[in-house]
Amino acid sequence: MLPIIKILVCACLAGALVMPGCVIQQPLFTIVQAPGDTPLPTTAPRPPDNGGTVTPAPTPSAAMESSRTPSTMDTINRNFISVAYGLGQTGLTKFDTPIVKVGVSGEYSAADRIFLTNFSALFNSISPTKIQYYWGFENEPVELIILPEQALKDIDPLGEFGENRNLTSRQVLFSCTFIDPGAYLQKRYYINKDAEMSRNYSLQRALLDALGFPGESDEPASFFNKDNDVSTALTEDDTTIIWMMYGLDIHENDTEARVKTFLH
Repeated sequence: MLPIIKILVCACLAGALVMPGCVIQQPLFTIVQAPGDTPLPTTAPRPPDNGGTVTPAPTPSAAMESSRTPSTMDTINRNFISVAYGLGQTGLTKFDTPIVKVGVSGEYSAADRIFLTNFSALFNSISPTKIQYYWGFENEPVELIILPEQALKDIDPLGEFGENRNLTSRQVLFSCTFIDPGAYLQKRYYINKDAEMSRNYSLQRALLDALGFPGESDEPASFFNKDNDVSTALTEDDTTIIWMMYGLDIHENDTEARVKTFLH
């Protein structure tokens, strides 16, 4: 994952960058694969056991083969803090609502819809908080707006939005900004439809950023690693981090000090 610099574009957002023992239930779902898509892992993690390690989920998918060895909880806890607070946030930017409404609009394709549906099925199998899409709508707490590269430049000609760029070409993969329509704070992400191999990564990274995972992991195979801008595969540690964010008794705006009291 690449550094993202978030710039508040509305005076009313000053000081308000942050947004709004569990047993994981794994509902059955069908993964639909679009041609050329990076495969998504289909197993959710189990909660940490008392031995200080994460118990591997049975029959891990091929996308998770590189990370089958369980990490210690110290490693997972460190990466959780880095992913949640890595950009200098003073509080968690997660949602506390049971459902996160996500509007998807612009020039999205059938493949985009399949990919996002697959990802929400995986996320919803891990997290008590569920993703719900509204296709063709923009007025939701999270907005994914898929546009051609030139349109991104026209919207943000001065480069004032936070940007996530490709590691090699420096192409903008997505830009993010925060607006206040009156009722609630919106997280808006403009996705570059011309990002080619990084397009699925861009969709998933923007959505996870909105859900409270803006930072980085030092695990080499992690989706959140700073050197990744293509792969969408989540390691077992990544899925554990997602479960921790929405399965532990932690909330929007919680400080790092408070969150650490729940990490063992």
